[in-house]
Amino acid sequence: MKIAVFGGTFDPVHIAHLIIANAVQSELSLDRLFFVPGAIPPHKRSREISSAQHRLNMLNLAIGDNPVFDLCDYEIRRGGISYTIETLNYFAEKYHLGKESLFLLIGLDNFLDFHNWKQPEEIIKICTLIVADRVVDDEQQKPKSDIDNILYLNLPLLEISSSQIRHRIRQQKTIKYFVPAEIEEYILSNHLYRA
Repeated sequence: MKIAVFGGTFDPVHIAHLIIANAVQSELSLDRLFFVPGAIPPHKRSREISSAQHRLNMLNLAIGDNPVFDLCDYEIRRGGISYTIETLNYFAEKYHLGKESLFLLIGLDNFLDFHNWKQPEEIIKICTLIVADRVVDDEQQKPKSDIDNILYLNLPLLEISSSQIRHRIRQQKTIKYFVPAEIEEYILSNHLYRA
């Protein structure tokens, strides 16, 4: 069994998240890809985050029609600051996975800051890193790394971010096509991200 973990705040989940996840699943023939919303991300402690229930509801709506995508509320249930190493240990133990069959999906921006994460040397012992970026087109542009279990995947990346979506809503601008239609309807009906 091959499983990937895709962590984040997902506040809100958007089209770019789904496109990247789908491309990774297809590229690696994953059996399951788990979206894992964080309770309190260590790098976003200063920002107010939507309730866990709203973020879980939106993820359920967004991934419900893909049988390979799954939602894991482990970090929400644990509470407190969410650390990737703890989540990966949970998946490794629950599904009896080694690093050749447990994958962590991160963006290049996160990878460049990876050395500042909690126990990065332990993370690479238990999983294979998937770095999503266009840099794989040019070998010279790949970040220098001594990590041997890392995959650079050339994925379709969109310049869409959750913060951009929240900002557009505060400015009363449309978010149509930035998020799936069900998510747009959920955000508007629940009056999320208003000033």
